[in-house]
Amino acid sequence: MRVKKMLMVTLVLCLVPVGLVTAQQGDLDYRELIGTWVYTEYDGLFHNYEQITWRSDGTTTCFSNSPDMRSFSGASTIAEKWMGRYGSTFAKVILQTGNDSCYMLVKIGASGDCYEVAFNPDSPDFPGRIDPGSLHYRFYYRL
Repeated sequence: MRVKKMLMVTLVLCLVPVGLVTAQQGDLDYRELIGTWVYTEYDGLFHNYEQITWRSDGTTTCFSNSPDMRSFSGASTIAEKWMGRYGSTFAKVILQTGNDSCYMLVKIGASGDCYEVAFNPDSPDFPGRIDPGSLHYRFYYRL
């Protein structure tokens, strides 16, 4: 009986830290993205402005004045995350934009004050790289 009780106590003490790590995983996944970010562009005719807010639970709110992009609120999922060279963080993110999903490759600078994103709005595949020359590229600054 005493051995059984000691095994139970040991098991509980071992599982408590695992539960705490699991409970905090959501914040760890999004910690580099949490906050409000801004993208601005002037093409000589129009001034495009986007503002996106990421929250620790994965929800996002995006406001845009561009006629090509609508404002929305939705959930996101980090499919994969890793550290790159020079301290940058990369993440593959699936963003729910209403009835559609947008597959993104995000690179957060080591300073944490900007991120680049390549997105694929028409395909359930993540972009293979971040190309600043692409129409599906944005550079956001932390607000």
